[in-house]
Amino acid sequence: MWNESNLGQFLSPQYDSKGKPGAPFIYAKLYQAAYTGIKAGNRRALIGLGETSARGRDKFLHAAGAQETESPGRFAQLLSTVRPRLKFDGYSQHPYPTELTQPPTQKVRFPNVTLSQLSKFEKSLDKWFGRKNIPIWITEYGYQTRPQEPHGVTYTKQAAYARQALNIARKDDRVQMFIWFILRDDPTSTWQSGLLARDGAKKPAFNVFSALDRLLDAHNAIFTVKPGITNPVIRVAALEIAARSGPGTLVGVSVRAYAKGKVAGSAQPQASVGVDGYVTVPVPIRTQAKTTYTVICEIGDANGNTLTRSLAIVVP
Repeated sequence: MWNESNLGQFLSPQYDSKGKPGAPFIYAKLYQAAYTGIKAGNRRALIGLGETSARGRDKFLHAAGAQETESPGRFAQLLSTVRPRLKFDGYSQHPYPTELTQPPTQKVRFPNVTLSQLSKFEKSLDKWFGRKNIPIWITEYGYQTRPQEPHGVTYTKQAAYARQALNIARKDDRVQMFIWFILRDDPTSTWQSGLLARDGAKKPAFNVFSALDRLLDAHNAIFTVKPGITNPVIRVAALEIAARSGPGTLVGVSVRAYAKGKVAGSAQPQASVGVDGYVTVPVPIRTQAKTTYTVICEIGDANGNTLTRSLAIVVP
């Protein structure tokens, strides 16, 4: 909901006439109206709060023409004071570095929030909103390249920084979403951080992103399960069947698990497609330590719609 609501460029005024923060409370009213309307149209829609920029001053400048800003941490803390409490499915953050050429590991002072402060921000969000394990949605991140942006980084450095940033996010269990902004350089945009050049040619960062993307692909997911678990349950994406036959559709599942090239278990359970388009499937194995299982799921419904997924269960 909204874009970088802690910057005067996108939401004004940030402060009232006495210099007290006002934008969080304006935003809260906008957010609540949008939340109510979206949920009325689709109760399964997921809605993110905040979408805050990485930095802000938390100080009213009283200077004509200057952009007023608030730090993402302070903005979120003030949102948490709104009553009744705001409902949200994830907190959206843009943890860009504070300068175009700084690396993903750049250190900043909290309550500014780049990737290096994400863990502290997550713990603070839980405390402020009285919740546990609030999901984080990184809804913008990227590095502009030169010559498209003269002050940007080289193609090689963009690729290196992309690998760093994606691995930081990958290791953070709270991060449910990572959107690289933008996919392709566009002369109508003021932000030239595409993984593709304007002519569609792939920059080196494209291959970095797509290689890591495959490891996190929800269609062919990788699950980590503890040793000694009987019939571990996995969630398998069946969005195509959900789109054609609808949530709640009864499906047949043929599930086979392999370990070290041999069949470790097989079964043919029935299941139903959930409202989110996923099918819950028990895998007929007892997990052994230091073993990786390949799980093949063939799913079909009465209308002839079928799909096959290849997933992995990793047991440390």
